[in-house]
Amino acid sequence: MKKVLLLNPPGERLYLRDQHCSSVSKASYYWPPIDLLMLSGILNTEHETIVLDALIERLDEDEAMKQIVNQNPDVIIFITGIASWVEDLIFMEKVKQETGAVLIVSGGNLRNNCHTIMKRFSFLDAVLMDYTSSYILNYLRGETEIFDICIRDGDEIIEKPLQENKVFTVPTPLHELFPLEKYRIPHGKHRPFTSMLTNYGCPYQCSYCVAERIDFKYRPLENILPELEKLDKLGIREIFIKDFTFGIPADVVKGLCEEMITKFPKLSWICSSRVNVLDEEMLKLMKKAGCHTIQFGVESASQNILDNNNKKIKVEEIINMFDLCSRLRIKTLAHFILGLPGETEESLIKTIELAKRIKCDYASFNVAVPITGTTLRDRCEENNWIVGEEEELDSSRGYPVIETPFLTRERLWELRNYAVRSFYLRPSYVLRMLSYVRNPKDFFNLCKQGLSLFK
Repeated sequence: MKKVLLLNPPGERLYLRDQHCSSVSKASYYWPPIDLLMLSGILNTEHETIVLDALIERLDEDEAMKQIVNQNPDVIIFITGIASWVEDLIFMEKVKQETGAVLIVSGGNLRNNCHTIMKRFSFLDAVLMDYTSSYILNYLRGETEIFDICIRDGDEIIEKPLQENKVFTVPTPLHELFPLEKYRIPHGKHRPFTSMLTNYGCPYQCSYCVAERIDFKYRPLENILPELEKLDKLGIREIFIKDFTFGIPADVVKGLCEEMITKFPKLSWICSSRVNVLDEEMLKLMKKAGCHTIQFGVESASQNILDNNNKKIKVEEIINMFDLCSRLRIKTLAHFILGLPGETEESLIKTIELAKRIKCDYASFNVAVPITGTTLRDRCEENNWIVGEEEELDSSRGYPVIETPFLTRERLWELRNYAVRSFYLRPSYVLRMLSYVRNPKDFFNLCKQGLSLFK
């Protein structure tokens, strides 16, 4: 048995690093990292498992290092992301020097360029390609016939093949090891809250998305229910379902909602989905089961941009879905990606207008990021559209690194900031948000979230 530390490293900013995605928190929100949660259940079957979320604990590098050294772990599995990986790996090299522990990394775009990363950072022992895979146990046993991991074997770097499973199961994650009382999400109703996963990857291949080349698989209902039962015993009433696309397969989701209605009536939850996946019947069932907010990737008001980036949705479907959620009183968060290939100032202005038209409760305006391993990255390299510093990429706050003949980076950034101001500073929007305030704490949180958007 080894002592394994699951680590979310410290950082200068509030980096979101899990689920192969990465950005800087816009409004002081933060959730339990799903990579580490899933790994906690897997590792605990054979090893002593401990957790340090240095970021949410607000530890500086010195204090984080002190706690890591005091734990004396044999193995450290840490997460990183494209918004912070340079900073993270500088710190983790120091950790290697201080502890001598086996260092395994998960997250970001590492699964798409693990050879390059491991050659550059020789202190890394392995890169996890799939944090839901139990083959991490085989690796820690010293076995060589393994999957889903890139390993160092002397001077050789070996990328083990990925399994092609349609279904996966995991032991129940150890939510109790995480500082759940410190996590928060602005559209959540209760605290403490936690994250969970019902599927992994995505069956769609949007050209800009980190999940474009992650094969889809799902957890069967009988594997999900024990986790819900545990959360119920822990007194957790709020869950952020971290699936890239909740709602697939429909029969599993329907069964899950029915179980929630019957066995967990006090549970409330948030998820992300697509406007062409959910229908009215499913939305009604989800609402009855406790779903109060859904995040949708809208991306653009331009049908040409949606089509050219393989989004496979229609603008009409966007409008209809947000109207339906509004009628059912389900809150919505719309994600927009500004500056995708084909974007012009005119199309971007129309996207801002669409954000206001669909009356979403929250809007996230992000600039396009050329993530390694995506079709968008390939197109940008072919056309020499990548300019500026791109060691660390943050779609939520970072300055654009894509510049096309149709839109300069400077103008894209100006319009992105205009989008945030024009959406959130509308009197009608402010009044709607104030209508949700029920007590002084709600008002304080609303003000805090609002101010953080403009930092």
